[in-house]
Amino acid sequence: MGWKVENPDSSEREYDVCLSFAGEQRPYVSEVAAELSLRGMRVFYDENEKAKLWGKDLYEHLSWVYRKSAKYCILFASNEYAEKMWTSHERRAAQARAMTESKEYILPVIFDDSEVPGLLPSVGFLDARKTPASEVAELAAKKLGPVVRKNYLPPNPDLLFNMLKLRSEADRKRCVRVAESLLSSLKRATVDERRLVGYVFTMACVEGKLTDPHVNLDLMRRDTGIPGPEIISAIAGMASLGFFARVKRHSFGGAGEEALHLEWHDMSVYRNAKLASFAANSSTKVAAGMFKTALEHYCENHLVSIIERLDFSALSSSHVHRH
Repeated sequence: MGWKVENPDSSEREYDVCLSFAGEQRPYVSEVAAELSLRGMRVFYDENEKAKLWGKDLYEHLSWVYRKSAKYCILFASNEYAEKMWTSHERRAAQARAMTESKEYILPVIFDDSEVPGLLPSVGFLDARKTPASEVAELAAKKLGPVVRKNYLPPNPDLLFNMLKLRSEADRKRCVRVAESLLSSLKRATVDERRLVGYVFTMACVEGKLTDPHVNLDLMRRDTGIPGPEIISAIAGMASLGFFARVKRHSFGGAGEEALHLEWHDMSVYRNAKLASFAANSSTKVAAGMFKTALEHYCENHLVSIIERLDFSALSSSHVHRH
């Protein structure tokens, strides 16, 4: 096991929860969506998907969303919901999925006593007239249970901000942009490449672990099972993704040995001068901070699996509190 593991999980759905509702209930549903995101859940909420929906065949795409994309569908039932064409389309897609499931899929939240076709009165529901949005989100989080994520960065990585000692809101927003760019780069990398850069950032020597991440090259060779020259060659092949390695002599416990130093440069083009400056000066620090913060509480086998999946959930204190 350990760093030699090659077993990425590809079975995960794109969303944890999708939301189906009529526009008249948007203020309440918007609160639920925000609360779900704060708890680290991936939510299909139309206002957050404008770029993805732009230009798509909505009839076909929404059918896929409500039938296949999420683990649960929260259906906000109301008189308006029962009457609208698009909500009827979403409901039918969700019900088609529910018929094939061995457990519940549709989680109803009602706003009035109207009947929604196909939604049996015997099905357990929450009443929005008595249940605040935060409680709906909390119950959904409990329903979902522990989540295995892929390619995930929480919307508020507050523990990363603490690690990097970012105090201003402006710097925190810049940090998120750079973190999103790193995730985008790593998504283009192979599983083996992810494990190599993840090893360096996670196992970095205490000296310069954020500003100059480096590891004992011989120890890395032993842990990964990959010869030193192949490690260096593999990372050299990641230059288009912003990763650059160099080998220098370094004293580890008094013995002079070869150390592999790793940098990551955000290759994004930013028009905002302050964001561009932040990215130029802090890319490696953000990358090292992301790995160090997200993985410091896990055993070796778990952290390798998390690196393969690119699950940065633990950058948020809300994830830590849920576990």
